[in-house]
Amino acid sequence: MRPEISNGISSALKEIAVKLRTDAQELCPADTGALRRSIEVIEVSPSSIVIGTKIEYAPYVEFGTDPMISAHGKHDYKRPVTTWKAKRDRHSLDDTTMPFLSRALYSNLRWILETIRDHIRRQFK
Repeated sequence: MRPEISNGISSALKEIAVKLRTDAQELCPADTGALRRSIEVIEVSPSSIVIGTKIEYAPYVEFGTDPMISAHGKHDYKRPVTTWKAKRDRHSLDDTTMPFLSRALYSNLRWILETIRDHIRRQFK
């Protein structure tokens, strides 16, 4: 890969990582705020980024539990629950998901592509 493209992608990924972490924190449901505070940029390499948390229950919040998966078979992106209160209002703590990482990613897809394009273009000016 040409150095100009590689430099553009690397700088774009750094900007993208910060935005996705911030958005995931805003979208994360919070009772105590521990999960929200734990979201961090774990790694930014020249070709990828890793954003996540070391809180052990985070996957259950993001993807649901075994009863939810067996009942629905997949993650419900069309009807996400965004707060613990809304989850309790649905009368079950096991039948819905509250995605925060995937929502941050999917809501920013267009912006991510534009950011990468803009950073690469800047390298050629």
